[in-house]
Amino acid sequence: MRFRSRPGGSIAAVQTTADPDQMGIAFFTHGQTTTNNNVTERLRITADGKVGIGKTDPDTLLHLNGSSGTQKLLTFASGSSHRNNYIGVHSSDNLEIAADEDAQGSDSSIRFRVDGSEKLRIAASGQVGLGGANYGTSGQVLTSNGSGSAPTWQDSAGGFD
Repeated sequence: MRFRSRPGGSIAAVQTTADPDQMGIAFFTHGQTTTNNNVTERLRITADGKVGIGKTDPDTLLHLNGSSGTQKLLTFASGSSHRNNYIGVHSSDNLEIAADEDAQGSDSSIRFRVDGSEKLRIAASGQVGLGGANYGTSGQVLTSNGSGSAPTWQDSAGGFD
């Protein structure tokens, strides 16, 4: 079965395993030119419920595959203040996580939460905090001492642990 719109794209049932009874769904788009009828598969849902974006044979529940070695794969935004927050890949082998990449905000951070509370924060200043969200009032903060010097852990009073 295939649903198609001209000149846009189509949705088709596709066989996703050697078993002809195992069917999935594929979504296709058409290029900008009207001189050919070629369509490109963009998204597939396999018979076992795995979703591939840019990937025709996903091996996890959600598999994102970009077309270049460096690119954003997921972008996050909320409310009316859209910031450049994303997860991507850099030079094929490096996971990149960015908060406010364009520096539009004044105090951006990346926060890790476990069991309902913040456990680690990477602040805009470059500090890494453990055990507390309020720098200077709780937890420990890893602070850079400049190039060529080792970073130090400081407690809430600014002293060294």
